[in-house]
Amino acid sequence: MLIIFLLSLFTFYLVEKPFWKNNKKRFINYIIIFCFLFLNLKVHLIYNQFVKPKETALNLNSAPWDDLKNEKNEICYSKQNNFCTFQKENNKKIFIVGDSILGTLQSGLVKRLKAEDYSVTIMTSNDCFYAPNFNYIYLNTNKTHPKCSHKYQQTRQEILKKQEKAIIILGGNLPVYLSNKFYFKNNKNNENKTYDKRFVNVNNKKFYNDVQTSIRELSNKNYVILLYPVIEPGYNVPRYIESKLSKFSSKEEMYQLSLKSIEKEKKISQRMAHSKNFFDGIKGKNIFRVYPQKIICKNSKCSFFNKDNIYYIDEAHPSKIYANKINDKILEKIFKIFNKSN
Repeated sequence: MLIIFLLSLFTFYLVEKPFWKNNKKRFINYIIIFCFLFLNLKVHLIYNQFVKPKETALNLNSAPWDDLKNEKNEICYSKQNNFCTFQKENNKKIFIVGDSILGTLQSGLVKRLKAEDYSVTIMTSNDCFYAPNFNYIYLNTNKTHPKCSHKYQQTRQEILKKQEKAIIILGGNLPVYLSNKFYFKNNKNNENKTYDKRFVNVNNKKFYNDVQTSIRELSNKNYVILLYPVIEPGYNVPRYIESKLSKFSSKEEMYQLSLKSIEKEKKISQRMAHSKNFFDGIKGKNIFRVYPQKIICKNSKCSFFNKDNIYYIDEAHPSKIYANKINDKILEKIFKIFNKSN
């Protein structure tokens, strides 16, 4: 012990004392820097724990369908002709056809398909499910929707019917088109509110049978992937979260709110039944199916958000995280098709 004491005195007077005398200012600077870094780390941890979950809800992209642009910097969504085609020279052809639901998927899907050397053509437009013999009509004026006319539908159909062994991805907000009604949960004023537009056949034929026939015709020479409808939560999910949580709510509070918001899959399936029957009725060896509902519904319960992720940007359209999960399933089908055909 005496030796240790003597050594400590020796090091103090010969090493430490001169160091403090000559480096006092430098040491103080180190202390200040350390305190600053520690404070910055603390703020970062508080942000991730309390603020970030809420801001994630508020800062979701509200119009992801406008993200995808061609080499001329033109938005691909709702182009009525001269459709955007990426890697046109490639032989493996893929067409993305539908409305804004497909529009939310297209940017991420194109990026991943280009990496796999596919040619991708975009045929998505506002409110425009693939219905070649129809105009989309405003009920109050009887005028045709400018982005979904019979002429536009025919343009899509003519190009698609010329293809052979291409993959055509079809989908859209079928529950609205088939019922002509919105779905609003727990809102008596808006519950089952009538939509202000309707598909009208140029030959006075029924939507159900005529569109099913048109899709079957495409599958005679091509592969068709049917994207079953994305679940309608019945409310604007980010706004709901915003109304229930404060800016500094924790992830635990977000989690508890998500538990309260879980919907029984059986109730959702009732709303989706007509759409499911519509797609189920389209049969053929070249028909493939993707079910977005299965991604967020487990054990007969469906979650529209959790403490880490929000699956919707509004009351109908999938968020980026949900879109990526749907695209995973679509890509599985695409790889299966091309491996089968080679």
